Amino acid sequence: MNIACPICDSIESTQDFIVNTGEQTYTVEICSKCSHHYTQFAFAVDPQLLYNDEVYQVIDNRDSVYSRIMDYEYGNVLKYLGSLYPDGSRLLDFGSGKGIFLNLAKKAGFKTLGVETAVVRAEFAREKYALNILNTMYESGPLDKDRFEVITLFHVLEHLPKPKELVQNLIGDNLKPQGMLILEVPNLSAWQSRIAGNSWMHLDIPRHLSHFTRKRMAEFCSELDLQIVRTETFSWHLGVLGMCHSILNLFGYKGKIIKDLKHYNKKVMLALIPVLPFALVAEVLASILGCGGVIRVYCRRV
Repeated sequence: MNIACPICDSIESTQDFIVNTGEQTYTVEICSKCSHHYTQFAFAVDPQLLYNDEVYQVIDNRDSVYSRIMDYEYGNVLKYLGSLYPDGSRLLDFGSGKGIFLNLAKKAGFKTLGVETAVVRAEFAREKYALNILNTMYESGPLDKDRFEVITLFHVLEHLPKPKELVQNLIGDNLKPQGMLILEVPNLSAWQSRIAGNSWMHLDIPRHLSHFTRKRMAEFCSELDLQIVRTETFSWHLGVLGMCHSILNLFGYKGKIIKDLKHYNKKVMLALIPVLPFALVAEVLASILGCGGVIRVYCRRV
């Protein structure tokens, strides 16, 4: 159940819009106290069952085009981090998934540690990439004997029932002074979100409990005494894909594009051929104006 704001715990809110998943109806609320958007539902949902569908199915796609696009994008993130920190710096990837980013960080010279609650994803990262992954449900405290120069959370905050509390504990017990925290979440104020409305791919309700706008993310960081030193809203794999989905949605597409691509749905793949160039141009323009599909912030503790 999620009846209060995940950021400030207020139960006072106004309804923004309704999302019907076909099984249940949810509302996205705007908190009256802190203006945060969040998914509200007053019925019980089993969190273990939420991640067992085909969208979150673990598939070994290391040689796919999609995987190479992710490698390129994460490579740019690591290139920036490499300009700030020398070889041997310690990096913690919280919510490390299959280990894609962490593997690239290890290759780039970082000493790495991952935290992943899903057993099957943690095992994939260990077996395929030989990574050090903690399979634990973190609440507070140090995760290793030494602190980290860099902590990353890619698409984690939106899933958490208490994101502010967790980030506060994570950086307080694990991040070095002048260390870097990177947060990435879907951007509710993106063009693609406005195009698709309550059918936007990155709403992903009920798995996503929080929905950040760029303004609210800046406030969230400020509330944690974090100074944003760099902001990006362009993503090759999630931003462009989200724009493709939003455009297809205008023409009646109601499927789950990630699932369809994972299973090589020929109709969807053919439909993407004419849509992709327009989606790419639209997403680049949106990102220039700060309205791309994701928000990626690089922060330091004040």
